[in-house]
Amino acid sequence: MYTSALCPFIWAYFMSTALSSCPPFQGSFNASILDLYAESEDWDPVHCKIYFGLYYNASVAVYDPYRDEYELIDFPGITGNDDYTITGIDYDGMGSIYFAAKNMLAISETIRPLPSDNFLRTISHFTPFPDEEIVFSDYINRTTAGNFAKVPIMLGNTNNEDGFYRLVPYAQTGLLPSPQVVTEFLLESFTCPVTFQASARRNHGVPAWTFRYMADWDNTRLYSMNGSTSGAYHMVDLHMIFGASEDVTGLPPTVDQRNLTRIMQTAWAAFADDPLDGLTSLGWPHFDQNKDSYILLGKNNIPSAQFVAPSDWNTPCSTVTFGIFGTSTATSLP
Repeated sequence: MYTSALCPFIWAYFMSTALSSCPPFQGSFNASILDLYAESEDWDPVHCKIYFGLYYNASVAVYDPYRDEYELIDFPGITGNDDYTITGIDYDGMGSIYFAAKNMLAISETIRPLPSDNFLRTISHFTPFPDEEIVFSDYINRTTAGNFAKVPIMLGNTNNEDGFYRLVPYAQTGLLPSPQVVTEFLLESFTCPVTFQASARRNHGVPAWTFRYMADWDNTRLYSMNGSTSGAYHMVDLHMIFGASEDVTGLPPTVDQRNLTRIMQTAWAAFADDPLDGLTSLGWPHFDQNKDSYILLGKNNIPSAQFVAPSDWNTPCSTVTFGIFGTSTATSLP
């Protein structure tokens, strides 16, 4: 057992080493666990259970998918301690499950982020430190060269990512970002990286789809003031994937909202079931910079998927620096 104010607290939960064979799965299953926010998970092939690290209270849920039952493991001094989160679970193949809990407060107090380069980003990009083995310092050239997993991918973002990010600087300073700051933020952090990655996949024969979620519903808004709203802010599209907007806000979805939810859930399920051809079977085009292949979801709150030219959105990208990749110069499509 190892503990430190700055390093992970490692806990080993020892199990029987008696080997057993797990029955095969048919189809998929849902893990219905209250407040499940799984930061990490691993499969136990000895007892045929899944271990989920519960981020919200630093405990672990042990889930039996065959019986649809679960139990919780609590750790004295860690579970329920707001300073800790479960950040890692690993089955070692020898009959033991290891859990890692980090004191994020201690880490954040010691490792200060670099100054931000954008009003909407109150701290700089928070990314792992490159070791050139697992995390690399130059993803631009690696992406262009095709050094990535050759598997189908769907990439996207929301139309008004800043609708969420502007909350913190407004709370701190009472100020709002200028239109230029918003435009730069969306291009460098979302639009340009998405189409850059998709273009690289196309160049290396890997199917890729890009989408932009546009809708703004009454029951998902964070705020509405001075004639403007939070719009299609960061991660609001997840309400459509899980269909949980009414559960979160108490307000029922509109007919158009339910229809767009159906469109998006169908697409996500098709991609998960058949990453190679599932979206193609729905008529969604592979990303192609020269064709109408950039997918707009819910534009003007209309429940539809519209295919437009990527250049309608990413034309400025050749002059944009991707700060999150550690580049110092503008990046063109590969």
